[in-house]
Amino acid sequence: MSDGESDARSVVQAADSLVAQLRPAVDNDWSTRAGALTWSVREVIDHLVDVCGFYSIHLAARSPKRLPVDVRPHLAASNDQRLDTLAATARLLASTVVVAEDGATGWHFTGPTDASGFANLACNELLVHGWDAAQGLALPWQVDEDLCERTLRRTFSAASDSPEPWLTLLSVNGRDPDRTTVPMAGLRDDRAKQVIAGMQDS
Repeated sequence: MSDGESDARSVVQAADSLVAQLRPAVDNDWSTRAGALTWSVREVIDHLVDVCGFYSIHLAARSPKRLPVDVRPHLAASNDQRLDTLAATARLLASTVVVAEDGATGWHFTGPTDASGFANLACNELLVHGWDAAQGLALPWQVDEDLCERTLRRTFSAASDSPEPWLTLLSVNGRDPDRTTVPMAGLRDDRAKQVIAGMQDS
């Protein structure tokens, strides 16, 4: 399996896990806040749809600048349809990652990002925001520790030797099961700091 195929599978795995765990709550009120975020559960899912679509477009275009595009579900979409749309855009990103040419990069606010970078940034968003949404819906949340370890290693290299990848991934994203936020003291990876700055309330 190529690196691109492995990264693509990780994106689909993260998205499918989120969809499966939130699907039982599609009849709940998704206007409730997603954990400690100011966003609602519905807004978090819409954001994830946009993340996967946005990454796909910028990688496919090999754009050196931000393109004036957003990818969102229709306002009238049901919660169930929103999850279907997220699964679809995650697969769109996975497909784009697989066919991306070697060395291809696209715009990201942290700097030009390659296919593997976009895939792992998407996994980070799906894992952490999935947890946010589950918190808002009072649902249990389960993760694959191997997926968390791969995501942590590629996205937050300064913290990649952690024996608890999932808890560390939460922490470097400003989340913690026991607290609403955690300090960034000790985090040395500048790129990680940039990523966190854009994700603290997103």
